Amino acid sequence: HDREAVGDALYGALTGALLTLKSSFATPQAVVSLRLFNGFRLLCEKAESPEELQNHVESLAFKHLQMEVTWQRGESVSDAILELMEQNVPDLPPGSVAAWQQVLRYTSSTFNFV
Repeated sequence: HDREAVGDALYGALTGALLTLKSSFATPQAVVSLRLFNGFRLLCEKAESPEELQNHVESLAFKHLQMEVTWQRGESVSDAILELMEQNVPDLPPGSVAAWQQVLRYTSSTFNFV
């Protein structure tokens, strides 16, 4: 149930940051939430290997080609995710917010580049 709660929180953060985003999902919220959870889980796993992280992020970017991804939207999503973390994970290890910020900016940059 934790992954469902995390996925729902991620969905809420994304659709809250970008109100127009919610209408672009044709898939049920529960499925999108689970995909978000798995996407972030894989970002964590792949972060240890630059090559694997690059491949994963590029794959994600290609899945988002139909969406208009802009720098501003990427920053809004990154800020919403970081805020969600800071509000819901009280004992974040030192440097974890900065590390996630780098990963999210890298992801956003890749989405814009592809």
